[in-house]
Amino acid sequence: MNGRALHVYSAMKRIAEVIDGDPHLKARAAESRAYERFLEEIAAFETLATDERQAKINRPMSRNQLEQLAGLIMIELKCIDGADRLSGQYADVFSSVKKPSSETRVWQFTSAVHGYLDAMEQHRERLIGGGMHPNKFDDARKLLCQYEDLHQSWSGTDAHLQLAPKLIRLWVERAQQRGELLHNELYSAMSKEALTKWNVAASLGRTHRPRALSPGGQRALPAPQKAESTPTGILVEPARPESVPENAVVLSVLKSSLGKRTVRAVLRVFGGTDGDATAVLGTRQSREGIDQLPDKHDGLKSGTNAA
Repeated sequence: MNGRALHVYSAMKRIAEVIDGDPHLKARAAESRAYERFLEEIAAFETLATDERQAKINRPMSRNQLEQLAGLIMIELKCIDGADRLSGQYADVFSSVKKPSSETRVWQFTSAVHGYLDAMEQHRERLIGGGMHPNKFDDARKLLCQYEDLHQSWSGTDAHLQLAPKLIRLWVERAQQRGELLHNELYSAMSKEALTKWNVAASLGRTHRPRALSPGGQRALPAPQKAESTPTGILVEPARPESVPENAVVLSVLKSSLGKRTVRAVLRVFGGTDGDATAVLGTRQSREGIDQLPDKHDGLKSGTNAA
């Protein structure tokens, strides 16, 4: 059964309970046939659900019974064929009859059985003399009639199961229209409390995603943080994002030749603090001291020139 149809049916049952529990609303609903038609849709769904459930139970049972009846019919025909073989005038007509299978359709089977019985009944006395039971043709025809009736019932059940989804969709559309009509008819007579109860009853049980989740089921990216101003006018710096590694900021600053103020400003953009800036500037000063040391190659060159 369609899950949406079950939700609609449950909502309609709850709405009916709301109306029946409110005398004023129930009296207003009795003035027109909208509520009566609304209840008929509830009963129609229950009938559809019962028929579908019963069809699902009966279909495999009927299929098994068809196979059993086909087997019994073939046994009866083999009795006729055996008496024909022993009569001395065998024509091998029985080979044209095939049991229903994926390759042999039911109508082919029933037509072949009817033709075989009609052809062999012309030799009834000869076959009885060969050992066949006198009622064999009557018994075979009774089984064939049962088979045809059961197959027709099974075909109707199978067609109903195939049409059930479409019937359910049509019912959902019609039921929602009935509910909307009933709501509009009773709206002017609803109190605030009754309207609240109606809206709760009409809910289809949807579960909404949290707002922090994106449609794909992943948590949405947080909004960019803005600097907040305090009453004294001092900007409150946002918290450092956890996804930015400190080493990456330090290395990028070390490779640049920025001034002290620029270094502090860059670090603040990336969430750094004054302590980070001091550490970076201290590292740069140590590097600058190393860079100021004379290169040994420069000393050799100066000594050579002096010589």
